[in-house]
Amino acid sequence: MEFTDANGSNWAVGIDISALERVRESGNDVLGRLDLLQESVSAIVSDPVEVARVLYAICLPQAKRRNVSRDEFMAALDADALHEGLTCILEALRHFCPNPAIRDVVNREVGAVIDHLRGVGEPQQTAGDSSTERPESAASTHPDSPSDNSS
Repeated sequence: MEFTDANGSNWAVGIDISALERVRESGNDVLGRLDLLQESVSAIVSDPVEVARVLYAICLPQAKRRNVSRDEFMAALDADALHEGLTCILEALRHFCPNPAIRDVVNREVGAVIDHLRGVGEPQQTAGDSSTERPESAASTHPDSPSDNSS
């Protein structure tokens, strides 16, 4: 799963143990407790800064390869990128559930949130944001923006 930032760079989002460890090391355990799934999903969906922090932790190896600093990464997360990134995080969470006993619950609950996000079409909790959509034009493939589609 990938999202595109405001600079037109694509970022792959996947959850594995390494990514979860980076999220934890960043001082955030929002994805690490599948037994607290509803609270975890609510925490991330309702806070754009939390979405940005989790995205950066997950995408850190890509950012390092591209020489993109934390501040540069964060600055390129406009409302559309946050929305796409959040959807990618939730999709990745659905696919990463090591406990078969709760896998169906995770798929159902996270799937409902994803469906809601796709139906709404805008990020949660962005009151006052007057932006609509990022233009999908030549700006999406800005020649100066780093692009690394490998993960």
